[in-house]
Amino acid sequence: MFGDDPIRVGQFLGTTIHYTAQVAGAGLLYSDRFGAPEALNSAKITKLVRNMFMIGVIPMMAFLCRRQAGPVSERPQWCEFVPLFVIGFVAMVAMRTLGDFYQIEHDTRHWATLLSSASWLSNTLLIMAMAGVGLCTSISKLRGIGLKPMSVGLVATALVGCVSALLLSALSKTW
Repeated sequence: MFGDDPIRVGQFLGTTIHYTAQVAGAGLLYSDRFGAPEALNSAKITKLVRNMFMIGVIPMMAFLCRRQAGPVSERPQWCEFVPLFVIGFVAMVAMRTLGDFYQIEHDTRHWATLLSSASWLSNTLLIMAMAGVGLCTSISKLRGIGLKPMSVGLVATALVGCVSALLLSALSKTW
């Protein structure tokens, strides 16, 4: 679909696959199969950019939903609008950014060692998460959901894939 452009393949994976772990898995499969590590890097970066939008979108949606529910007598707590995982994500982005600046300023090997350890931990947790998803999925549960929700999921997935492919194709011609 994207010829031999692993960057566009990674962008497609990053924009169409919902879960970050699955994006990493698909990017890794493509990277290994076609010897294109750029696809994995592009997929992960694209997905992380999408994830960064959660910082603003999730609190905004929570605020709007609460407002539509009608007047509330007590003032809401900030944690009702900002989930803990969003705060954790922002903290990790800030830590990585500050650590990168520190390394540039001081040329230290400690940061590289910490990042290597974090990468190992991340890969290990990714494997555990994928195993957990697999262990919690069964054909009988999927069959019990019914045809209608499965059809809606299929149509939504196809729509997201088509829109992403069209936009990536259109943008690649203009850039």
